[in-house]
Amino acid sequence: EKIDLQSVDGWALYEVNPDYEHYIKGHEYIADILGQWEHDKRSSAAMSKYTTVSRKGHKEALGGGDSRFVFRKRVFRNPREIPQDPVEYHLMYAQAVHSVTKLDEFPVNERVALQLAGLQLQVLWGDYVTGKETRYNDAHMYLPARILNDQPSRSEDEWGQLLSDAHREFGKGKSEIQAKVWYLTSVKHYPLYGSTFFPVTYKGFWSYPNNLILAVDLNGLKFVNLRNKTIMAEFPYTRLDSVSVDREDPVRTELEGTIEALLVNHTK
Repeated sequence: EKIDLQSVDGWALYEVNPDYEHYIKGHEYIADILGQWEHDKRSSAAMSKYTTVSRKGHKEALGGGDSRFVFRKRVFRNPREIPQDPVEYHLMYAQAVHSVTKLDEFPVNERVALQLAGLQLQVLWGDYVTGKETRYNDAHMYLPARILNDQPSRSEDEWGQLLSDAHREFGKGKSEIQAKVWYLTSVKHYPLYGSTFFPVTYKGFWSYPNNLILAVDLNGLKFVNLRNKTIMAEFPYTRLDSVSVDREDPVRTELEGTIEALLVNHTK
């Protein structure tokens, strides 16, 4: 079924499973990937322990298989640009929600996370209605696990009340498109928006944690704290001595002997 996306520039299809996330290149075949899933006994659909929500209420979730295809924006040529195509805007909103709630890619604190959750609830349910408390039972659908885990003593009912209050306060009076605009605009303020993230390990000695995230965007490289997503150091591409591309795998790029020097100099 066509989604009527006006331009696929920067968009890509990914194979996602518990072991890895794989960008599907132009010369690869979907049938081969499906065949590999069958060989590895992977599934693309299974009944989940969670429920899914819709305007008709909660129902058992299908689609919780361990492998799936995901269509998302891969290359952000201008991350702050507002898409004129409404289909692209809706897709980018959905990707932003996934980046916040599931991937936890941005350093949102509890206050901001609840504000974003209020906008997400407005998109899903419309204006707040009393007596619909069950809508707020699944906090994991609206808040990153990091935020939930930071308050282990807070009950499910307490999180539900916070989500209810956020819906009433931050969603009030906004149409679906207005709530999406507010959500996406808020997320775009983070410097990490539009980056591609790679988990890496620094094997030298410095004052930061050795396990971190390397964020790559159109401006350069950022080294990000794995826990709180704060930027520890950043460098433009002009600071790199050399960049080489593996001809056998063009996606694999080597930054020869430069990152360690940058980090050592940064910590002096």
